[in-house]
Amino acid sequence: MRRGTDGPGEWTHFSDEQVAQAIAIETVIGDVVNTASRLEGLCKEKGVHVIVSDGVYQQLSAPERARFRALGATTVKGRQESLVLWGSD
Repeated sequence: MRRGTDGPGEWTHFSDEQVAQAIAIETVIGDVVNTASRLEGLCKEKGVHVIVSDGVYQQLSAPERARFRALGATTVKGRQESLVLWGSD
C-alpha cells in the first residue's frame, strides 16, 4: 500500500494482491454468515433451538456433544455440498 498526495487530496494505492486478498476475506466471511443464517432458519423446521454443522460438532467436548442429536445431511441454499447437521433443544 502506498499513500501520497496529488493536488488537494490524498490517495492510497493498493496492489492487485492486496485487493484480491481483501475480496477473498470478504467472500469467506460472507459464506460463513450466509450459512449461519440458513442454519438458523432450519431450527423451526427441524424442531430444535440450535443447529450446528458437523465441523462445529466435532470440536465440542463429549459432554457438549451429548446435548445434540443427528439431523442428517441437508443442502442449504447457496452451497453446493450438503452439510451434516446436529440439533439441540
